[in-house]
Amino acid sequence: MKKLIDLLHMLICTEPHETDMLSITSRKDGYCYYYLECDISGGEEMESHITWTENFDGFKHVMDLKSDAEAEKFLRETIQISQSVRSISASSKERLAFIKRLLP
Repeated sequence: MKKLIDLLHMLICTEPHETDMLSITSRKDGYCYYYLECDISGGEEMESHITWTENFDGFKHVMDLKSDAEAEKFLRETIQISQSVRSISASSKERLAFIKRLLP
């Protein structure tokens, strides 16, 4: 499950990540400490890890995923779709935008 939580965090965390290990004792709002906690023994019991474990459980619930295996499959498929969308040529993107404007 840890790898899936890491993957979900990597995909959707939008906060800047603090890099100074000393800052972990005086956390600033709006910064993520997930990666710093990874380097600390017992880091999985710290604030950011607890938050992302809860986020992962919530993600599974909202997406109606019954197991970690289903969550992994869903995340992998999402990444593949994202990569496919990014590889669409500029002219195809323009055509898709035009079609989208035509649809109700």
